[in-house]
Amino acid sequence: MDHENPSEVTDFIDDLHHSLFPQHDANDNRELPMQSTLKSNEDLISASPAEIDSLLNNSSSTLRRSQRVRKKKEIFDNSEPKRKKRTVSKSVSDLLKPCSKESKEKEAREQREHEERMKRIQDHEEEMANLDAEVISFREKLKQQRSLADKLQADHVRMREELSGQAIKLIIKDNLEKFKSIKLGSEYSWRHNMFFEEGNRAVKERHLLTRMIADPFSDEQLEISYNEVRRIWLNTPEEQLQNSRYIDLVLYPEILIIIYQCFFQLESKSEAEARLSNYMGSLIPDAESSKDSDIFL
Repeated sequence: MDHENPSEVTDFIDDLHHSLFPQHDANDNRELPMQSTLKSNEDLISASPAEIDSLLNNSSSTLRRSQRVRKKKEIFDNSEPKRKKRTVSKSVSDLLKPCSKESKEKEAREQREHEERMKRIQDHEEEMANLDAEVISFREKLKQQRSLADKLQADHVRMREELSGQAIKLIIKDNLEKFKSIKLGSEYSWRHNMFFEEGNRAVKERHLLTRMIADPFSDEQLEISYNEVRRIWLNTPEEQLQNSRYIDLVLYPEILIIIYQCFFQLESKSEAEARLSNYMGSLIPDAESSKDSDIFL
């Protein structure tokens, strides 16, 4: 190099400066390690030969350090996306990882408890709905019974006022053959069957006594009808001795039912008996329900 030629000196200094101070990424704020304080072309031009020789002696180590820094940066830049990718991949893998056995058992237990709770709620709602339906049905029946009771009360008042003694005697006379058939057992009567069935006689007669009929007839109507029965079936002391219990417990109630049926022009004796039982508040068994009854035997 010719020190007397300024252009050659300048080119040499530029090359030396470029090699000593290479350009690095503008985004990289780190400074390359340099020991020299000569950081411009002007400093190099004005430097003494001793300073330039010292700078040249240190350039090798400076360049090696610069290369190591660049290499580390490249390694870091190349590995950073991979580490991020692995991290993201690991996070997704954790999210998709199958539930543990304890977690599955917990979920199954919670599901069963939920289903059982919903089943109890559903059963309770159904029970309450059935109860509401039963209450409504009971109220309807009670309403019907009250309506029937009111109607029966009005009918019975009319019967006590309109049923004369002559009409009672006429009804008994017109149905005399039916009463005789009941007494012989050819005409069905649950009272007749119970009276003659085997068993405890006192128990059976006590039950028949509780099924005696008085209301809704007036005292006068009862007296007229009973006197007519005594005239026909208890006319002599022998008949009274033999038939008095049967007449009182069986035949006389059957006669009163027929009188009631004829006065209100009902279709059957069982209907008349049901109306009387509703009025008296006691259940008088009808033909079907009492035919095979043995609870009082």
